[in-house]
Amino acid sequence: MPGLIPIRRWGILVAALVALASAVACSPVSFPTPPPAITAVSVSTGTFGTCDMFHRYAIDLVARTVTTTDQCAGSTPAVASVTQAQVDGLRVALDAAGVRSWAAKYDNPNILDGTGYSVSITDAAGGEKGTHIYMRYPPGWTTFTAGLAALGITI
Repeated sequence: MPGLIPIRRWGILVAALVALASAVACSPVSFPTPPPAITAVSVSTGTFGTCDMFHRYAIDLVARTVTTTDQCAGSTPAVASVTQAQVDGLRVALDAAGVRSWAAKYDNPNILDGTGYSVSITDAAGGEKGTHIYMRYPPGWTTFTAGLAALGITI
């Protein structure tokens, strides 16, 4: 009959389809390597002309601690523990805020008084990135500060 495949060719066709499916299913798929995990975050705040806001928050994501230092008064640092869920939430916020891609400096030269921030991150490979912020905020700033607020840090 025209249009029908002889039975012996069915076997060849089936074998070819199985080989093709196996090759596709077993092909190595390469995914981009994720960046090393962020292991530490440091945030320093300062306000023009006053010591009220000069604080440093050192967040150790591995040890799950937040060390707060009043930079003006030279007080004893306060260390607080945080939960793994809080650490995981901060990591999500850091990625969502895009801190790895922030520029080195965000500045508004037209404002002479206000609050400035320094943010630095360290990753598991030992890489460091720092950003200085003065009255001009990087993209994702509110997401970043929300992540800090989940740890009890309000800046």
